Amino acid sequence: MLYLKDMVSRLTSVLSNGMCVSLSISYSRKAKETVLLFPLEINTTIEYTEISNRGLNFEQIQGDNKTYKGTWRLEPQGSSTKFVYQSVIELNSMVPKTVLEYFMKNSIKKRFEAMAARASLKAHAPNPKCA
Repeated sequence: MLYLKDMVSRLTSVLSNGMCVSLSISYSRKAKETVLLFPLEINTTIEYTEISNRGLNFEQIQGDNKTYKGTWRLEPQGSSTKFVYQSVIELNSMVPKTVLEYFMKNSIKKRFEAMAARASLKAHAPNPKCA
């Protein structure tokens, strides 16, 4: 079970020619997980920077991990969109590396599958603003 204590600490918009080019936000959270009987608690503050209509960059600016940074990209592919995720994660934990890698891969996969399912539902739902 995942417990989150979330706080948005900063929101910045960069405007150019009246259009939002970039959006940056810092997000703090405390996550508690049990990974194959190993308790794991992670406190982190991550800065996300949107790249307008293409994706975002993220990087831990404070927290328990040695390193956590990466990118999400949206790439047009015909009538669909390809989602590309890349990250570098170095945890500061006593949990064995193989256990963490297994958990991380499965956790990330499940989260992205849930995001794709939700996006698919929204794509087929009528927009109430257009009704």
